[in-house]
Amino acid sequence: MTEAMDIPGAKGMNHSSRFTLDWADSYTIHSYEVDTEGRVTLAALCRFMQESAWRHADHLEMGYSRFVEENFAWILSRQRICVDTYPRWGDSVTVRTRPTGTDRLFCYRDFILTDASEHIIGRAATMWFAIALATRAPQRTDAYFHVPLPDDGNLPPPVRLRKLPPPSTSDHKYTVQVAYGDLDTNHHVNNVRYIDWIVDSFADDFLKTHSLTELEINYLSEARYGDEIVVCGQDNDATTYHHRLVRSGDDVELIRARTYWHTTEVPELP
Repeated sequence: MTEAMDIPGAKGMNHSSRFTLDWADSYTIHSYEVDTEGRVTLAALCRFMQESAWRHADHLEMGYSRFVEENFAWILSRQRICVDTYPRWGDSVTVRTRPTGTDRLFCYRDFILTDASEHIIGRAATMWFAIALATRAPQRTDAYFHVPLPDDGNLPPPVRLRKLPPPSTSDHKYTVQVAYGDLDTNHHVNNVRYIDWIVDSFADDFLKTHSLTELEINYLSEARYGDEIVVCGQDNDATTYHHRLVRSGDDVELIRARTYWHTTEVPELP
């Protein structure tokens, strides 16, 4: 995954158009974006990436401003993010992103995260599609994706994430109810909130001794205000877990995910 997701430098820009294909934003990590150890959370990093994707899509004239006029909405379908190092409160993170291709239904976008010293601390691959808000029907990419992508060998191939298998057992369960603050502008649960709930489903002792190094997630259906969500987890081994989020009212599967964890050292008490 790491090698396939390298984003080329400025030489990969499409100079033949008015659009910039390589996009970068810098973010400062705030006190409300860190965990109990003062490290930025994975959910916060995903929010940074979502914001940069929105800003870049707006620059490419395929963002919220245009989609509101056409009654479209972007939907994040699949995502995989790897994090090598979690910066801390007060540090800065730069998100670099670019589209890497399209097919009939999906648009592909990659990300690289760097620290203040320009060291790579994480990478991500995402798959998106657009729906018509009136019918919720997916739209063909040629109906809205109009930016030509260079075919000069500088663009990495799209990372086509596969559908994850569901957990075969439920070793632990965690229940939440969708509140108003969980919703986005489309009035369904913001995709990052599911990541919060997956992490929250682990016990406090586990989170104190483990660091989340990779998350892969499939978004399958939408949840709305008032829904009760059950987060089911399967302990695959000491470092790998499979997750399934289900709406309890009708048993509709909303999310499948897989998380990978690294054991961290716990300082000895004096």
